[in-house]
Amino acid sequence: MVGMFVNTIPCRLQLDPHCPFDKFVVTVQHFLIKALAHSQLPYQQIVSSNSIAANTLFRFETREEYAASDIMSMIDNVCLSDAGSPNGDSSQVAMFDLILTVRYDSNNKHMKILFTYSKDLFEECTINTMAQRFRILLRQLFEQNLGRQQPIFSLSLLLPNEVTLQQELNNTQLEYHDDNERQRAKNTIGQFFSQQAANLSQKVAVDYVVCKRLLFPLGMSQMQDALFSSSYYRWWFLQRLWTLNTFWLSHISGTSFYNSYLRLCGARIGQHTIIDTTFIDAPALLQIANSTYIGDEAVLSSLTYYDRTFKLHPIRIGSNCAIDCRTVLYNGVEMEERVLVKSMSPVTGYFSSGSIVDGPLKQIDKEWSNSKNNNHALSKPQNVFQLISILMMLFLHIFIVTFTCWCLPTTMPLFIRLAIIWLTWSTGRMIPCVVLLKFIVGEAQPGIYSLNSWYFLRKFWLRQLVVRSLAFSFVSNIGPYHLLFPRLLQWLGARIDEANDVRISQPHFLLAFPTNLVHIEQGTTVNGFVLFIPFTVTTDGLCKVNCIRLGRNAQFGNHCTIQQGANIAERTLVGTMTRINEETNTVIDNDSPGHVVLGIPARLMPFQRDIPISVSANKSSPYIYSDLASAICVQFLVKVIISFLFVHAYLLLPIYFLLAEHFISLFFFALPREICLLDRINRWRYQLSAILTLDFYTFIAPLLGGTQWLVILFRRLKANIGQDVIIGEINAIEDWKHVSLGSHVRVSATAKVQVRDT
Repeated sequence: MVGMFVNTIPCRLQLDPHCPFDKFVVTVQHFLIKALAHSQLPYQQIVSSNSIAANTLFRFETREEYAASDIMSMIDNVCLSDAGSPNGDSSQVAMFDLILTVRYDSNNKHMKILFTYSKDLFEECTINTMAQRFRILLRQLFEQNLGRQQPIFSLSLLLPNEVTLQQELNNTQLEYHDDNERQRAKNTIGQFFSQQAANLSQKVAVDYVVCKRLLFPLGMSQMQDALFSSSYYRWWFLQRLWTLNTFWLSHISGTSFYNSYLRLCGARIGQHTIIDTTFIDAPALLQIANSTYIGDEAVLSSLTYYDRTFKLHPIRIGSNCAIDCRTVLYNGVEMEERVLVKSMSPVTGYFSSGSIVDGPLKQIDKEWSNSKNNNHALSKPQNVFQLISILMMLFLHIFIVTFTCWCLPTTMPLFIRLAIIWLTWSTGRMIPCVVLLKFIVGEAQPGIYSLNSWYFLRKFWLRQLVVRSLAFSFVSNIGPYHLLFPRLLQWLGARIDEANDVRISQPHFLLAFPTNLVHIEQGTTVNGFVLFIPFTVTTDGLCKVNCIRLGRNAQFGNHCTIQQGANIAERTLVGTMTRINEETNTVIDNDSPGHVVLGIPARLMPFQRDIPISVSANKSSPYIYSDLASAICVQFLVKVIISFLFVHAYLLLPIYFLLAEHFISLFFFALPREICLLDRINRWRYQLSAILTLDFYTFIAPLLGGTQWLVILFRRLKANIGQDVIIGEINAIEDWKHVSLGSHVRVSATAKVQVRDT
């Protein structure tokens, strides 16, 4: 038998809160001396009771340490050191869950107090807080002359920020200037909260914070439970609230106001941090240090599915890190300071300081790990500028709705008024978006800028705000691949060789890039969800801006990422989920056949694409504005029907949901196999099915994510899906009619499963 025998004496001491500290120490001393009489347990009895041979090896060690320590602060002949191991190492093997060691240095007459703890049970922040409270207690006992004579209950363990909060809460002496203020002061906290929530036009953000406190009163620290349990559905409910709120949260993302909201949700966010993503499934498990940048559509996923269980992992990001767009952090992440993660890179596990992650590649830059800290701090005028810009965007939405209500006569039927207001709000955002981008935001110049400069705020942050708030209305009202999109980009300053021979699925992604820095040549096709990143963050914490060029007859697959400085050669096919930046070498001879680039980062493939068929340019384009008018008419017709069902026969709305599979199938099967044949389809049939599908994806599909109702819908759409399958979002599977999923498959909300016919 090999092991360690620990002779533990259980003691029970009744604490008198009115007892002074000196008397309490003497009482404990006498109590422990008396307990030593019961500590003898002969070793021979242990050996005989376990039938162990007499030659058993046994080692008994008694050690006394008298070593000098680094002095941190003096408190009346008492010295305290930072928490750590006695050998200066930050980690060691802990024999017990928590050990408090007090060591006395007789030479220097100093005392060193150490906390040794198990990382499986305690987090570092918990031990730091415990050490701070212990330090405050020692200051009261030894720094003050009468501290040891005070009763124990009068000794405080509150931290300085907690003392300030307590004083503010107890400061209830207010002056009331009128009866209304005096009446409001008599209301309870619940009544006051209800009044404030009723005054807000968008209360979903408040609902998330309140529901989190109600559903998880003890927090969500590394929760693990069975699938489809009560804990799972509580988390699912919160995650659905967050998904419904992403549109409004995108207005404040990248600002200090977004950081404050995340702190309300339980996240620990440092100072001067820029978080430009809303793809967060568990904000309470997010910890980000100071001066860190997180790009657009970066996925911060704490959820991990297992066979029969799920687990929420924490995500810890150090200071001065740069995480580029569409990066995926999953399955527990811990980053030290100064870690650079390039766009679309998968990240999991531990990363040391100075690491640079580029797709599957990882390297360490020692010079960068020792560089100075980044400065992302905004001045007060810059914070005011952001606040005013956000309020103006929200005011614009309110003005469109209010002005439309004011213009409509009250004698008009309610369902028609709702349809007109809905249509006006949806289509009326297009004109302010174009005007703001043209005359307020304006053009941008290539260069390197600071993230807290006025130029960055006016040219890039403001552009992102306008596009996120208003630009999606182009796709929702006109539809993808419309010939109006290239002409719009031309008017905004983009260089397009032949507007009638360029196909753009979703222009709002391209509007986020400074249009004067975009060059699109003839025959280019940009498919869905191609993200154009206007700048990249360097290791120095600066943003670099450059032009992009999309060569002739180039084609971009879904979910590509095009960064600043990209130069796409002619007849190049960029595969799905591929990253293109200025370091990617895709420049080929114009006379050569088309090449294919694929991967993260993009690499030339050993095979070639077929030479694309040239699409004849129709310079007159007589159907551009007629298609726009017909799309708005169909939009109005659909909204009238839905408003009528909502007002007069809301019980018939489930019929709309049951018919979803039919118009979704109609929309996808109506799409031609080639984009060049898009003009040959039935425009009215295509627009009707597209509007119905988009409305369903916008208002209904977010409620189905992660449930079996979504699996049932996919099965009704002829997808081959097995048993016990979880699909996070409806957009996770785009080619559902060609997808087969076996049993016990888990598809994350941000995953993309795509299949193309050969």
